[in-house]
Amino acid sequence: MTNMFSQLGEKKTPKIAPRNIPEIILKVIDNCNLILKEICQQFPKTENRLRKDFIGIRADTEENRERIINFFKEKKVEFVPNESFEDRPMKVVI
Repeated sequence: MTNMFSQLGEKKTPKIAPRNIPEIILKVIDNCNLILKEICQQFPKTENRLRKDFIGIRADTEENRERIINFFKEKKVEFVPNESFEDRPMKVVI
């Protein structure tokens, strides 16, 4: 005779969620199409979203994100690298 509830007693290890990679915000300018084309050729797994006057660029890895940031610095393009939620300072109200 087996115990029907034996599976309930087994401990399962919790799954660790992968770290969320923050977006890079690019301001829409005259030659932004050429810049996005270059980024898509070098990093084909990036996602780009247009939001009003800004384009949100999400890289697939942290390493590619750093490469895209360096690419923007070389091209002297106006951009804002967002912080990940885990890296932001904690707000405490007393």
